[in-house]
Order: sequence, then C-alpha cells, then structure tokens
Amino acid sequence: MITIEFEENKDFQFHSDLHISVPELNIYTDADTYFFADDPGILPAEPSEEKVKAGLFHLLENWIKSVQSLHEGNTAFLPFDFSDQYTGALKVSRRGNELTVQYGWIPEVFSMYPSFLYRVDFNKVKFNYEGPEMEVSIDEFLAEIRRERDKIHLHE
Repeated sequence: MITIEFEENKDFQFHSDLHISVPELNIYTDADTYFFADDPGILPAEPSEEKVKAGLFHLLENWIKSVQSLHEGNTAFLPFDFSDQYTGALKVSRRGNELTVQYGWIPEVFSMYPSFLYRVDFNKVKFNYEGPEMEVSIDEFLAEIRRERDKIHLHE
C-alpha cells in the first residue's frame, strides 16, 4: 500500500529525495526534504542526511499517534510533502475500524517545518483533493506506517 523512502540526492541535496508511493491513490511522488534538513526543532542543528532521517522518523511517529487517537467520524491530516508553495498530505477519516484515505494539498500551509505541525489546525484550511480515495482497516494502515518507520536507521 504505502512506501516511503529517503534516498540522498547527491546532485541537488535535499531535493527530490523523499520517494512516496501509494498505488491505490495514484501517488508516485518525489518530495523535497529541505524543510526536514533545515528544521530547527530536530537535532542536530546542521542540515544532514541523519537529520532528515530523524525528522522523517518523528513525522511517522506523529502519523501513528494521530491515527491511533482518531475518534469515530473524525479526520486527521498526515503531511509529507513540505514545499514553499503548499503542503501535500494524506487525509484520513475514521468510520468504525476503517479509514478513508485521500491525497491532496493545502495551499495555505507552506514553508512549514515538520516539527512545527502542531501549530496548524488542519481542519480550518482548504484541502485540495487529487485522485481517488481508498478504504483500509486502521490496523493495516498502522502496520504499513510502522513498517516504513522501522526502515529508517538512525545512528545513536
């Protein structure tokens, strides 16, 4: 279902190096990690591959918490594509033990560091849908996110 991979771009550092695919939603994108690398809320202070990995790990941890705490009928936004012009995200809505997942982008939220997402009330911004939606069990979705999180190897 979902694949998230960071692969350092030696030609243009922190650009087009976060590969995200969700075939069921027709998502095959290469996002920039500039805002991960420059995020003042993630250590170390200097931009580095390790800092991007730490930021991505932290982001996926927040996705897991957001989905786990999602109540019946509520919606959460799981951003991953941080840009100067928009933020790309998955919108997940809970119905029973299932999630409806959609991809889209939010023009009002841009130039945002991943660790500062708590400052945004995503329910008050316009979400521009792009492509189809899919239904998936909460357990399956969480297992996919945990698998992708666990692929990130951080140096202690």
